Amino acid sequence: MCSSNPEPPPMQVVRRGPDAVAVRTPCKLNLFLEVVGKRADGYHDLDMIMEAIDLCDTLAVSRDSDGIVLTCDDPAVPTDRRNIIVRAAERFFEAAGFPPRARMHLRKRVPIGGGLGGGSANGIGALRALMELYAAPLPREAQFRIACALGSDVPFFLHGGLARCRGRGEIVDPLGSGAPRRYLVLVPPFGCSTAEVYSNLNFPLTSPRSVGTITPGSVEERIRNGALFFNRLEQPAADLRPELARIMRKAREVGVDAHVTGSGACLFALVPDRADDGRDALVAEALAGMVEVRIAENLPAWG
Repeated sequence: MCSSNPEPPPMQVVRRGPDAVAVRTPCKLNLFLEVVGKRADGYHDLDMIMEAIDLCDTLAVSRDSDGIVLTCDDPAVPTDRRNIIVRAAERFFEAAGFPPRARMHLRKRVPIGGGLGGGSANGIGALRALMELYAAPLPREAQFRIACALGSDVPFFLHGGLARCRGRGEIVDPLGSGAPRRYLVLVPPFGCSTAEVYSNLNFPLTSPRSVGTITPGSVEERIRNGALFFNRLEQPAADLRPELARIMRKAREVGVDAHVTGSGACLFALVPDRADDGRDALVAEALAGMVEVRIAENLPAWG
């Protein structure tokens, strides 16, 4: 449905005729993630530094349907109300006051259960696509309310770029567009359940980390020297999936300082400024059979 046309830039909606639009929905990395505490509502208070990267799904939306219809090229992806795209569409039509009419097709490329926030990005992509398709931009406050209702990581994708996210993820302090950089993204052949990883946390936490005072300049320096990278969920995820610990050890044997993103199972490593493609190939060869190695670049802010 999308492949016959050039891809739009990430999170930029393009028209494919008067009654169809398409948007690429990128994912994110958690460069820093600390669990501050557990809330009375069962969620956790978090302190995170997140950065958008250019691994993307593509969502095509048209009006040639009564009701909301979602299809996907990956049979593992649910296409009913379990999918955030459907719930985002429902909330758009409710807020905009239109009868629900949307046929949507998701071309899935972001790993499922990888801690990359692909589903959260899909939700905002659906919202943006429908606002464009129906020429009905919702007020920023309404978009934010919908994002918060959809999930904890979702508000970040109203902004993109580099940001500090706190609370459940709904308190977003944009840090602008980071300096251009590349990451290795390591994709294991399995995912992690977010609920199971959080349930494996032991409270009280030992040696809590603080990201401290953050400015765009200070965060860039700490990314370059690797001091920022930390994830409280890394150990609980590795306890549930011992393969993660083996992947991290093997990566470090070949000089790659890999960290879990989100609740896993994907990992990432910053590519040094002077590294060449030959190094990436050597890493891929060393980790063959354990992970798929993808190359990603960070993205500027879009919101």
